[in-house]
Parts: sequence; structure tokens; C-alpha cells
Amino acid sequence: IGAEINDLFKRKGQYQIYVGAGVAAAISSGFGAPLAGLIFAREVILRHQSLASFAPILVSSVISYFFTKSFFGVEPLFSGKIGEIESIHHFPFFIISGILCGAISIIYMRGLTHPNYFPNISKINPIIQPAIAGLICGLIALYLPEVIGLGTGTIKNLVTGNYNLNFVITLLIFKLMLTVICLRMGLIGGVFAPALFLGACVGVIMGIIFQTISPTLNISLLTVASMSAFASCVIGGPVANMMIILELTSDYQATLAAGI
Repeated sequence: IGAEINDLFKRKGQYQIYVGAGVAAAISSGFGAPLAGLIFAREVILRHQSLASFAPILVSSVISYFFTKSFFGVEPLFSGKIGEIESIHHFPFFIISGILCGAISIIYMRGLTHPNYFPNISKINPIIQPAIAGLICGLIALYLPEVIGLGTGTIKNLVTGNYNLNFVITLLIFKLMLTVICLRMGLIGGVFAPALFLGACVGVIMGIIFQTISPTLNISLLTVASMSAFASCVIGGPVANMMIILELTSDYQATLAAGI
């Protein structure tokens, strides 16, 4: 949208700033996170921190947030306090989860982009490919509806600990598989929301395992931190992802864990 708006005017502005303003507005309205939108656009899109880009991107992000809040209402994704790291001995658990998120995100991104990680579908009519992907999604949704769509409700349930280990592993496998199939076969979608979903699954899985070693480990906090870790690996911008966690949870302790 930012690029198209730039093309509407005879006197062109800086293309990257318009694109960054559009991205910031999307993050701001989609997640109710105007500061994260600003930081994400400058950290990931522009890759620099010039003063010339600060004001237009900030204005775009803030206006998008208030517009969305006025019409639809914007509340933090997670209500209530997530918790805090209870002991310094829990730090290695967060580090290991971050490493595992990085490893799985490599598989995720290779599946989306690398030709050797997906079957050759060039002989299938491009018009039929999205229909096949939709059929696969529909069949799986009959038995596992949690993996369809943005998965906001499922992420909330993952953070609050409403699922057992085997079910979460199933969610991780099928969400990763369906996201790759849909995007590779032409269905329109993003990679960020699935990354949050997959990160939450990794956090719950590792939390349940680690809790056998340390029963006082806060699984909800590890889940939120893993969401940030996975998203950082997929789209870059670790600082922006920390800010997204801060604005989603309104909890500084969760943001600190996400930074680890």
C-alpha cells in the first residue's frame, strides 16, 4: 500500500520510507503495537535509523493504531500477568528453546523458499494449485481446526497451558506443513502469524519437558519468549519482536524473557 500511494503522486518521495510506513501501519493495526511497527519498519525494512524516516513512519503507525482501535477495539492479546523468571537456573532453558526455535525456523523457511524442500508442482496447472491447497486445509481442519487461520485463540490457549504434550507436537507439525503447502501452492498469506504460532508450540513442548527437571519453571513465560525467538529468526528484527511481545502482553518481565 505504501508503494502504491507513492506512485499516485508526480513528485515521488523516498520509496523505502513509503514502504516502511505501510509496513509499520500493518504491524500497528494487526497487533495493536504502534511502537513495534515503528521499530520493525526501521530495523527490518529500512535497515537504518535516519531521522528523515522517523516522523513519517511514526505518524503512519500511530494513525493506523487509533483508526483500528476506534472501529474494532484493540486490547492486549494476553490479559493478566505472564509471570517472571523465578530463578537464574532457568536461563539455560530459555537459551536452549531459542536455539531450537532457530533450528525449526530454518526448516520452515527452507520449506517456503528452497526447491529441494518441496515437491515439484510445476506440472500442475497454477489455477488448480490453490484449490488443491484449500482442499488439503479443509480436510485437515475437519480433525484439527486449531491449525487453520491466524490461530490467535490457540496461541492464547498454548500460553495458558490448556494442551498436553502430544497434542502440541501435532499442532507444530501440521501448522508448519500447512503453512508451507498453502504458500508454495499460491494461497495468499503471511509468514509472521504462523511463526508466532510455531514458536508458541515450541515453547510449550520445551516447557513441559524442562518442567520435569525444574517444576517451578514458568511455561507461559517460556512460550511467549519462544514466540519472539521464532519470529525473530523468520523475519529478523529481534528488538522489534521484543516490542511486539511488550505490547501484546503489557508485561516487562515477558519482554525481558523474550530478549533472552
